[in-house]
Amino acid sequence: MKTDGVFITGIGCIGDFGAGKLEFKDFFDHVGRVKKKTLDFDFNDYMDTAMLRRADENSCFSSVAVKMAIDDAGLEMEKYAAGKIGMVMATTHGPLAYTLEYHQEMIVGDAHMVSPLLFSNSLPNTMASYVGNIFKICGATITLTGYNAVLQAIKCGGELISGGVVDACLVGGVDIYNDVLKESYQNCVKNSEKISDSFGGSGAIVLETSQSIKKRKIEPYAKLLRAEISTLNYSQLDRYKEMVINLMSNVEDDGVEQIITSSWDNEECQRGMTVILENVKKTIPIVDCSDKFAYTFAAGEMFKVIFALLKVSYEKRNKILVQSVTKLGSCGSLLLGGCGSEI
Repeated sequence: MKTDGVFITGIGCIGDFGAGKLEFKDFFDHVGRVKKKTLDFDFNDYMDTAMLRRADENSCFSSVAVKMAIDDAGLEMEKYAAGKIGMVMATTHGPLAYTLEYHQEMIVGDAHMVSPLLFSNSLPNTMASYVGNIFKICGATITLTGYNAVLQAIKCGGELISGGVVDACLVGGVDIYNDVLKESYQNCVKNSEKISDSFGGSGAIVLETSQSIKKRKIEPYAKLLRAEISTLNYSQLDRYKEMVINLMSNVEDDGVEQIITSSWDNEECQRGMTVILENVKKTIPIVDCSDKFAYTFAAGEMFKVIFALLKVSYEKRNKILVQSVTKLGSCGSLLLGGCGSEI
């Protein structure tokens, strides 16, 4: 998917590094910083939480991230026509703990006594409902789930803008890691304990049209040039490698200066991924984010995109490619244009 005049103008994030892009950057610039836990955050410090009193953790964290992204972009929501601001939210697992608790209460407990709130908070699109109501988003509202859901959401948001459906789009990614998640993966991935090394969190970005950029006279972080997502059965390893090589070959002539990549399994899949990238173009520097964002769930995936946005913006890079690969057979590629991108 190629976009025409779609720019990223706002960033919001909250996770074990803290809250906001400054704490995000500071955490990764300095080794050995103490990670925060979910209980370390008081959401009242960041926004009016009147509408979040009964919300699940995913909805709380995503609402804070979206609020930060809106403020960072200086987006005046009330100046847009009704229906011209959209939202695409991404999550790999959604509120998994709530879902399991709800089903347990229905089967083991008394179904007549189960709280209706437990059901609503068990749905993957619950966070989109809370965020949409709080910020009065009346345009297209979409929730995407699965691996590489964030890159799919960014692609979807770009298409909504380039297709004229909306003038601005909020794109968010959220996953709260917990013991349920760790136990779910302990028999199918190596080092599943890494899931408990971070609680996840949420990140959000604002996409706008070039016309909006010019009208508001602001400096965007980057231009969205291309987004490609492919989901394969992991057993098709040869086809998987071929797909990655094709993705890289398509952007070879675009003058990419750096690749930010991460993978599901740092020991096996990352090693193979690095070899593939080196065979395609040996001159592209690769930044391995596996140690920074643990597993590629939606929170880590969005943090990696934000990491790239800050890098391309602060370091005045021309173009940067975000490559996300999971051992379960999905591959995403996001090409961002930095300094020199035409508005």
